[in-house]
Amino acid sequence: MPQIISALIGAFVTLLLWGLSNKETREWIAKRLVRILGSLLIMIIFSLIAYLCIQQFKIQKLENKIQTQKDGNKNGAIDILVDNLVEERNKYNFAKDEIEELSKEKDSLSVKINSRENELFQLKSQLDELQKQSLQNQAKIISLKRKISEKENEIKILKNKEKQLTTDLQNAQTRLKNLEDNIETLQEELLKERDKYIQSLERVASLFESGTKDTTASESLRKVITWSADKKYLAIMYSVGNTGDVSIIDISSQKEVKKIPIERGYYQIKFSKDGRKIIADDDTLEIVKKLSPKPKPKKQFEIKKNETKSNTNSIDKKKQNWQTIYLRSTAESLTEEDVKTMIKKHDFYDRYTNKTGRGFKNDYDVKTINGDAVVVDRATGLMWQQGGPSNYGRYKDTKKDIDELNMNRFAGYDDWRLPTLEEAMSLMEPERYNSGLHIDPVFDSMQRWIWTADAIISERRQWVVYFYYGYCDYDDLNYSSLYVRAVRSGQSSNE
Repeated sequence: MPQIISALIGAFVTLLLWGLSNKETREWIAKRLVRILGSLLIMIIFSLIAYLCIQQFKIQKLENKIQTQKDGNKNGAIDILVDNLVEERNKYNFAKDEIEELSKEKDSLSVKINSRENELFQLKSQLDELQKQSLQNQAKIISLKRKISEKENEIKILKNKEKQLTTDLQNAQTRLKNLEDNIETLQEELLKERDKYIQSLERVASLFESGTKDTTASESLRKVITWSADKKYLAIMYSVGNTGDVSIIDISSQKEVKKIPIERGYYQIKFSKDGRKIIADDDTLEIVKKLSPKPKPKKQFEIKKNETKSNTNSIDKKKQNWQTIYLRSTAESLTEEDVKTMIKKHDFYDRYTNKTGRGFKNDYDVKTINGDAVVVDRATGLMWQQGGPSNYGRYKDTKKDIDELNMNRFAGYDDWRLPTLEEAMSLMEPERYNSGLHIDPVFDSMQRWIWTADAIISERRQWVVYFYYGYCDYDDLNYSSLYVRAVRSGQSSNE
């Protein structure tokens, strides 16, 4: 049917195109157009009706054929459906079992999920806590970095000072060596000049003797020469009969500084031990005070490792009269001005505050009491540990060290304590010994810097003493580590 309709439409179009090409035809077509279109429409309608009838017949025929096939194959289809049903039931049962297994796995996973959620909650809590701690630690780190930077700057400054001081020390050592050489040369020249002077004195005495001899006198001139103990003065006695004098001559200036008249001749003269008098036979002749020999400077002496007492050739200080000087023993809070005043008051040596300080005049005596080594300073009445703990620590650890000494009754005493800054600075020496420290070698060299009991006002810092560098300063209570050298009071000058 569609082919027929298409053919009719094609014929109509062809006829229309032919008609339009002819003027007369166009006019005829224009007049007959309505009639032609109506006829054409009627033809199309009848054609469609015929087509529908034919199709209805075909459909009826096919339905009959299908019904016949259904009747013939009805039993086979049922078998197929039964098989399909069985197969679907098997699949259903399998799926049901699978669903049960999956349900069990789901329940197990739910338990695990709950457990993991609890763990996650705990981890989040820990993370929050760690984040809080991290913020606190960051603040501490910033503070520590600032303090480290300050310490590094201080160390840098100290190293620069040390470098400069090393250079100054080398220059000073060079100058000292030159001065020692000059002194040695001058001493040799002085000895030569003294010998020459003595020879000249001998010649003068001889001339005086020959020039003053009186042939009418019953006795000739008598001459006696003697030296002072320090070899700084010469005494020459000239006498004729019962008259004469003793001349005191200063060797360094080669001048007569005193003449003592005598009323008789003596056979022997000598200086007294203190250098203030002339002993002539059994008589004592007074001379001027300025002839008193200057006291020898205090000579430091080193005690060897295995010795507990000084060399027998050293001065026996126990036989001397020493005045005990009592230093402050109670802890205080001190300002920098307080410390400067204290150092200058006692003339303690400090390389920055009092570089020209002569240091405290100690009188040390090393003792071993109950197997414990101590150093007694008779000048201050203090008893010190010769050494101390080998490990350095923070200030808060010093109490433990002191308590341990007192509990064990170190050297038989239980009143040990940290020294005050005043007491600790009494140990500071201007000289740096072979141990590398500004402290007498009777003490152990391990304790290069020590804590004191004195704090600095308005700060969490404590005054400390650096024997290695030769000065005192304040240091941080919480971050600095120093040694302990304990002390106790109550030592009399005769103990």
